[in-house]
Amino acid sequence: CVDWANVEDKRSDSLEAARRKADALSISHDFIALSALVADVITAMDENFSPHRNLIDTTAYALAWAARIIKEEE
Repeated sequence: CVDWANVEDKRSDSLEAARRKADALSISHDFIALSALVADVITAMDENFSPHRNLIDTTAYALAWAARIIKEEE
């Protein structure tokens, strides 16, 4: 996602933006919510909008979810 987001906006560091958002997330992490974020990317593309922001949101959510799973397994 971040590679794609960087293509959409070459001036941003999408991985760093996603990491900052992931650190700030305090929401319930589940597959349904992640699927909804992916749907936002598809909707943006369908409506000819840049999916940049949606890609960063999706990446941040996935990172936060993965971090929670790793922390729970420790």
